[in-house]
Amino acid sequence: MEVILSQNNSESCEWVSDGRCGYVIFGTSGDLSRRKLLPSVFSLCRTKRVAAEFFVIGYARSAMDDAAFRIKVREAIRQVDGSIPENEIEEFAKKCFYVSGGYDQDDGFKALKAKTEILDAAFATGGNLVFHIATPPAALCRYRGRFGHKWAGEKTSG
Repeated sequence: MEVILSQNNSESCEWVSDGRCGYVIFGTSGDLSRRKLLPSVFSLCRTKRVAAEFFVIGYARSAMDDAAFRIKVREAIRQVDGSIPENEIEEFAKKCFYVSGGYDQDDGFKALKAKTEILDAAFATGGNLVFHIATPPAALCRYRGRFGHKWAGEKTSG
């Protein structure tokens, strides 16, 4: 994505989407994700600042399935703005998925990698992923070594 200045008014800018992608939110069952990240990603999609072909995967320790996560997504959006039409919320929620796993559990990261591959194929996002980290700082140490090739679930020492 890039930001360009508007030709009509030099004091404003316009956000131009340059491709399809998936959003992975670590710590998605927490307060930051509920109050800020999920509503912000919804706003980007609603205002067409991202391509229509996108998906969101929430990753956290809380046990839930896609359906339960979608309920939380809908609630988070409604809490920010209760006037948003239900059909817009529903269209967004259909593209939201969830993986349960710990930040130091290889099985969770293997499941996350598998789900991103399935959704990448379904939404034709070309492997483009945006990672949002909404976890306590201490959790960073547990999963920092799992990004890149290691986030697929290989054994790590970190």
